[in-house]
Amino acid sequence: MVVRIEVVDLEDLDEDERAALVALLDKVIAADQELTDDEEKSLRRTIDALGPDAYARAVDRADETIKDDADLRRLLQNITRQGAREAIYTAIMDVALANVVMPQEAPLLEWLARTWDIQPKSPPSAGRTH
Repeated sequence: MVVRIEVVDLEDLDEDERAALVALLDKVIAADQELTDDEEKSLRRTIDALGPDAYARAVDRADETIKDDADLRRLLQNITRQGAREAIYTAIMDVALANVVMPQEAPLLEWLARTWDIQPKSPPSAGRTH
């Protein structure tokens, strides 16, 4: 049996999926406590794909609903559309791999890949360069 995964563009994400994307982006960017030029370019592409207004609404929703890591993990576990999972994970990895996957980023990215049944094209090993 062949399972087809719906291809989802970032602009097609629902409110929870967008909030998860924004929260994950925040985690990845905050991990090394600075936004590199390459990370900023990747982030800008993501914002452009979502649309600036949709991105701003997603930031507000994430701020309202995600208070800690447990809230984030609960939200991530409730995202069930595999196409949306793939789109979010790809966007996160684009930012994470723009420079170096930091040791603080790797556990979350590995957990996310396992939880969402995603086969990373490049394993998120800490300290790996792009």
